[in-house]
Amino acid sequence: MKSIVTSAVVVLSIVLSTAAASADPSSPRGGIETPAEVLQTVVPGLTQAEIEELQSKGSIRFHTEDRPMDFRYLPRTSISARVRQSFRGFEPNVVNEVLYLLPKPEPDGDLLLHIYNTLRAVSTLSGVQYHSGHYDRERVLFDDVYAMDSARSRNRIDDPLVSTVPREASFPVHLVDANFGTSYFEATYYGADDAISFGLKNSQSLTYIIPVIRTERLRFHLLAIPLENELLLYGTVGVEAGRLIRRQVHLPSAFRRRIETLADWFIEQAY
Repeated sequence: MKSIVTSAVVVLSIVLSTAAASADPSSPRGGIETPAEVLQTVVPGLTQAEIEELQSKGSIRFHTEDRPMDFRYLPRTSISARVRQSFRGFEPNVVNEVLYLLPKPEPDGDLLLHIYNTLRAVSTLSGVQYHSGHYDRERVLFDDVYAMDSARSRNRIDDPLVSTVPREASFPVHLVDANFGTSYFEATYYGADDAISFGLKNSQSLTYIIPVIRTERLRFHLLAIPLENELLLYGTVGVEAGRLIRRQVHLPSAFRRRIETLADWFIEQAY
């Protein structure tokens, strides 16, 4: 998986160099925007140093604790307000954000439909891994992931792929988490002409020997935005957890791994 991301960054560096060379040097604002200017417009929360790091490394990360979510890296799109709204109604005490700059995928068909169905193919999350510092090896983070027909009956169904992108859709998801065991989430999708998003929130309490994260107190979101030659991928996770689990688990790193694993999963599947 890491080799795929590294290869994507190398290709992107070539694309950015070509785009920068073609920009009008005599009219930085009146002519063609440089790649850095495009990023500043689409993600106004970025500093110049963060833009340079994003262009050179392909990704940046940010986390806060015990403060309101500020969506610092959230790009401007027609559905960004819906992403913000999906985090209303709870007060996370740990928030992680990631932002990736990738080459634009080149599917055989429609790009937005390709992105949308990639995110709806939740069964492909089964077996995704992360590197555990505690065990010093790769471990499976999510397993036995599948869509369900309803939250009540919980019957397994095939990935609900579509032929056209709806404006909004949702379905329940079953997964086995490396730390929380069997878990149930609601997957929510927003579609638009400029972006696709995918959200997850726990529909039942998560247990770590005992219940430690209450219903809907863990929420993830990925937002994919095609640019002219690149793809921006934004991810964020917020968790509202009690003192017990905060004493037992280093939450910033634990949930950073989860949002990074979700983003890496999308990248591996989309390319």
